[in-house]
Amino acid sequence: MRGDLRHRYPLLVKMADSSQPADKLLIRSLQGVPKVPVKVDIEDSLRAVEQRFEQLAQQLKEEFEMAMRPIRDELNDAKQQLNDAKQQLNGAKQQIKGLNQKQEKLGEKHQEQIIIVHTEKKKELQKIIEKVRRGRGDMN
Repeated sequence: MRGDLRHRYPLLVKMADSSQPADKLLIRSLQGVPKVPVKVDIEDSLRAVEQRFEQLAQQLKEEFEMAMRPIRDELNDAKQQLNDAKQQLNGAKQQIKGLNQKQEKLGEKHQEQIIIVHTEKKKELQKIIEKVRRGRGDMN
């Protein structure tokens, strides 16, 4: 024999209307062996219980879908925001990469300019040293 199945289907029991004969049979069938009056056709009763079970299950499914719709919408919005943020991040990374490349090029140019200026200053200093040596004579 089956045991009491009402604890497995609490929403179904809650949704069932005890004033309806099919619902009464459904609740009784969940309790165990249905207690059916002798004059009721068992096949028709089982069919009615199955139909009512299907109706209640469909109703429950629809209510669940309606309850989940806002949650799904929020989830989809959050996913879209995440994708937008990822795109912005990738754009920022590209900008940083470009700026780093520019900085490297400017650094190289600046380094070259420093070398050129240093070389020029060294030549000027050499000329000054030569003039001083010529003017005084070489002391070495």
